[in-house]
Amino acid sequence: MVLFIIVVVLAWHAGLRDVLSVTYLRSARVQLLAFIRAHHAPAAVLFVIIYVGVCAATLPVTAVMMFAAGVLFGFREGLALTLVGATCGAGAAFLVSRHLLGSWLQRRFAAQLAAFNREFAAHGDRKSVV
Repeated sequence: MVLFIIVVVLAWHAGLRDVLSVTYLRSARVQLLAFIRAHHAPAAVLFVIIYVGVCAATLPVTAVMMFAAGVLFGFREGLALTLVGATCGAGAAFLVSRHLLGSWLQRRFAAQLAAFNREFAAHGDRKSVV
């Protein structure tokens, strides 16, 4: 987890914040649109992969990414790409937090989670669906 935080901080300070901005999108719009026209499917897949990473890392640039999707791919396709990316990113964030932080949280907050764990063990199959 510490390694992940270090990578995000380094990427952010190395210029990621400049690339993921409305100003950069405005200045590179023509080149990005030309690239998307020439390589539409790979560009869409690349966008979704980047969006998944941004959502999974909970970086505060998802609004810019949604705006970029609409500008670069159009409303309908941009909406579809961001929905897929956000859903996969949220799932990835859940899985990372569950598997990397789950045992630590259980140890750290054992007293506070005791009643929840008992209830979930007894009725988890019914309560997790709701």
